[in-house]
Amino acid sequence: CGLFESAVGRLSPVEVPKDPLPWKGLDPVAVPAAVPLDRQLTVVVVNRDSAGRVLNSLDSILASNLTLDKLIVIDDASRDPRDIAALDQLGSNDPRLSVHRLAVPVGDAVARNMGLALVETPFAGFVRGGDQLLPGFLNGAVSALASHRDFDVVVGQVGVTVDPDDVIAGNVAPDGFRIFYGEGRLAGLYENRLAPESYVIRTEAARRFAFDPVIPALEVWEMMLRACQSGARFMVTSAVNVLARHQGQPDERHLEQIQIAMRRRLQR
Repeated sequence: CGLFESAVGRLSPVEVPKDPLPWKGLDPVAVPAAVPLDRQLTVVVVNRDSAGRVLNSLDSILASNLTLDKLIVIDDASRDPRDIAALDQLGSNDPRLSVHRLAVPVGDAVARNMGLALVETPFAGFVRGGDQLLPGFLNGAVSALASHRDFDVVVGQVGVTVDPDDVIAGNVAPDGFRIFYGEGRLAGLYENRLAPESYVIRTEAARRFAFDPVIPALEVWEMMLRACQSGARFMVTSAVNVLARHQGQPDERHLEQIQIAMRRRLQR
């Protein structure tokens, strides 16, 4: 028969199905038991010449709606007078706060490992000196890891701006973003070649992988790459939770870290 020729079919009216709707027979999802979150997190702030904005970082952490166990500041021999003055302002009124000021620079990886060695809680947060956290990030990250034991890291989307305070106040939007997405992309590591400077991780996972001191400036990227390739899983927030300031060209600090790393590599 031709293309448009066919026998007359039998027409029947549409009938509404009488079997149960597919979503009616689903088993109810159990509500996860409440997990105590307070004092389950220690935050390590690694600072080096942040133009004194380490105080803004600490203020944003303490403004979180989560009670911390400890807040540890590792200052990697800052030379900026604004950082020196800012650190001098930190008193010892709060027993949870401890400040460790290094006499000579050791590099980001060693500084992070030093802070990690002081953590006694199940979860550790790392914050770059100068970065600022939005109030709900730490609570949400710890809650997510406590409720999902098959995940190890929570990464927040990062907004880049010249004035984080103005963004937090809602006066302006961030100038740009560092986007992390999908554990299949290592939270953005493969796709963007970026790694978050501020994030929350299980302490056990952080110690298992640690930070390689021979990596001069990409120690977080390298550690998270190893973690993900070994089976660690990442959660990424859908909102901007971390504000970072614009970074310029590699400066004296960056070049100094490279020299430190090269010396260690030669000593191996």
